[in-house]
Amino acid sequence: IVRLSPLTIDRLLAVLANESDNAVRKLLAKALTLRNPPEQGLIPTLIYCLHRAKNDSVRLASLRILKTNGTSVAAVGPVLWERVKDKSPTVRLEAIRWLGETGPPAKPAASHLLSALSDEDLQVRRAALEALRRTGTRRKDGLHLIGRAQRDPDPLVRCLAVEELVELGAADRVAVPLLIADLSNPEELSRCTVDALGAAGHFNRDVVPALVTVLQGKEPLSKSRAASALMQLGARAREAIPGLIQAQKDQVPGAENALRVIRESAPHSSRSHRNRY
Repeated sequence: IVRLSPLTIDRLLAVLANESDNAVRKLLAKALTLRNPPEQGLIPTLIYCLHRAKNDSVRLASLRILKTNGTSVAAVGPVLWERVKDKSPTVRLEAIRWLGETGPPAKPAASHLLSALSDEDLQVRRAALEALRRTGTRRKDGLHLIGRAQRDPDPLVRCLAVEELVELGAADRVAVPLLIADLSNPEELSRCTVDALGAAGHFNRDVVPALVTVLQGKEPLSKSRAASALMQLGARAREAIPGLIQAQKDQVPGAENALRVIRESAPHSSRSHRNRY
């Protein structure tokens, strides 16, 4: 396959879309690694190249031009969905991002997005979860696959899977111990975990006790992040008040704010805690 620069590919695609001479069209098609020339017109040319071009860069260019020109996902149809399984990870990623940005109209591609949760490429798996959330996909087989994504090697994928489960009303499927373990990750990764625990804790009764256990541990960062997650739960974290009081005494960052928020949102129960501690 001939290596072509992105600019050259864009120019060849534009010429091919408008060229009427059959001999020239065949030469252009060959240069773009197509067996046969497509139907005339920009959209038919790009869709055909997206589906048939052997060159990864040609498929990628076709995909990007279609998206930039405002072509609807419906107009591209299954040709776009199939690119979620393209041999090129870059093409797969671009296709998934387009589907995610489209939102609910991209629901017909749900099975392809779900299959991407086990993709070998990390960025593809992350983008697939984001796209599933944006499309509002709700499928029984999807819950199983999203639940399994909580055991992904990547902490952000695990966290995104939890957020999706909560949004789909399946917080009971959240693997709380796995999520708790991720509180010790670097800040850029643990930030998502704190938010996910805060969201899951509104529906999953295992979250608050697990966070209280973290407060009683020895890892300062994890304790601070546990306090942040509890703060998001407000009144639902009433049982964490004793642990937060101790954490405040131990000068755990965030404990004081969490304690204040929980007390303000649960004034009756907090009085009894104040009297006892």
